[in-house]
Amino acid sequence: MQNLATVFETGIKRKGFKKITDPYHLAVALDSITNAFLFLWLEAPERHPYPEDPDHILDIILKGLVDPRSADDLC
Repeated sequence: MQNLATVFETGIKRKGFKKITDPYHLAVALDSITNAFLFLWLEAPERHPYPEDPDHILDIILKGLVDPRSADDLC
């Protein structure tokens, strides 16, 4: 969890991510969302297929976090 928080912290410092909350809380939120999709899929894979494209899960947080004006600077 701390490694993911460090990624968010670095992104915030480089102005690639908006500081919408503490980096550790962002890491917890992303981990929790990923686990929620996984648990639903494990319980009923036919009813809750796991997204083939992981970007669908990442976009839930990252679309609101990434500043589009500075996204190119992260690459």
